[in-house]
Amino acid sequence: MKRIAALTLLTLLYSLFINTLSAQSNPHKEYISANSIDIFNKYVNYIYASASISADDLESRGKAIDSNFREEVIILTAKFFLGTPYVAHTLEKEPEGLVINLEELDCTTFMENVIVLATCFIENKLDFENYKDLLKRYRYRDGRIEDYSSRLHYTTDWFYHNQKNGFIKDITKECNGVPFIKELNIISKNPDKYKQLKNNMALVKKIELIEKEINKREHYYIPKNIIEKSSNCFRSGDLVGFATNIEGLDLTHVGIIYKQGDKLTFIHASSTQKKVVVEEKGLTKYCMDIKSNIGIMVARMIDNKI
Repeated sequence: MKRIAALTLLTLLYSLFINTLSAQSNPHKEYISANSIDIFNKYVNYIYASASISADDLESRGKAIDSNFREEVIILTAKFFLGTPYVAHTLEKEPEGLVINLEELDCTTFMENVIVLATCFIENKLDFENYKDLLKRYRYRDGRIEDYSSRLHYTTDWFYHNQKNGFIKDITKECNGVPFIKELNIISKNPDKYKQLKNNMALVKKIELIEKEINKREHYYIPKNIIEKSSNCFRSGDLVGFATNIEGLDLTHVGIIYKQGDKLTFIHASSTQKKVVVEEKGLTKYCMDIKSNIGIMVARMIDNKI
């Protein structure tokens, strides 16, 4: 009996030791949807079969990746998700953690996953652990998950931090951008609309401080009446955000620019069509048809980031 008790105690201590190590190496919670790993593996097979450069070529070329190949990979990756259902609020988990959901996308998670998967492939580091790590670095301030305020909720803040990290470059100003003067506060002013903020004034205060920091920065947008005039500045694969005149909010939607022949359009997770689509209207008409839209912000992916 003593021997059994001793073995039981050793097993318990070993289990505690392993769990402690696991918690130290992975301090945040992960939420991985049922089919996401399978979809990731399908993407791996798809992109290696579809891209014009093989894995061996990627290895030999090292950092010598030209912009045309980068654009090709981003658009191929975006097209991989065509038809994927649009589902909002998939990131709203408690406690805050890294959500991996490739079977349901909203506009932001679509954009993030396209850029992260494309980067992993271009860097020839397309495995699930690298993908998860880079997604976290894109989605969270300084790549750290602490609480709800750690996530980059405002798109201007997302652009700013991912440019600061060297992942993207905001090209809005150089593409005929004009000052975008907004006081962002829609999250802190409406805590009852966010389950994480209800009855949590400490977290609301953290959001307020973040908003004040964002409001100190310079932002630019390209007015919708000069999008076509500015179109030579854009490339397929650029990130596009839709600026709004809604009080307290910066952007309402995001997508991936796509030059479909002579047509300037974009690929996005559409809340109206309830799936990922190539926008039939084109970029300018889409903006013109939305009264609250005032124009766009544009950013470009930068290579060699893993």
